[in-house]
Amino acid sequence: MSIAAAKGIYDGLVFANLEDGLPFIRDGHFDATISVGVLSYVENFSALFDSAARVTSPGGFVVVTHRTDLWDNNTNGVRTESTRIEECGVWELAEVGEPEAYMPQNPDPTESQKSIRIIAWKKKK
Repeated sequence: MSIAAAKGIYDGLVFANLEDGLPFIRDGHFDATISVGVLSYVENFSALFDSAARVTSPGGFVVVTHRTDLWDNNTNGVRTESTRIEECGVWELAEVGEPEAYMPQNPDPTESQKSIRIIAWKKKK
């Protein structure tokens, strides 16, 4: 956080646990909510997705990257929670991208072979 703050390019920075929700952000505050390289560490997708949908404006997008194996295997219920929010009429799944290289330059072959998907939902109006 101190490195990000020192750059002087952010209006504000908040250290938070995404699984605890985002109570400090008002409803519909963002036209797009983006999370890159974070979902691999999330266990409570219900809280995360509920919050992401709440802070995204109607017609806006929630876009994430997630490791292909974790998405495809529904690890920690990630796809189950995505579907639950869809079925509640909050958002619609807009895109599940094809697998892409995650860290192709990583010298550890276990890591360099992993792939990610880009996943996007559109919040309903």
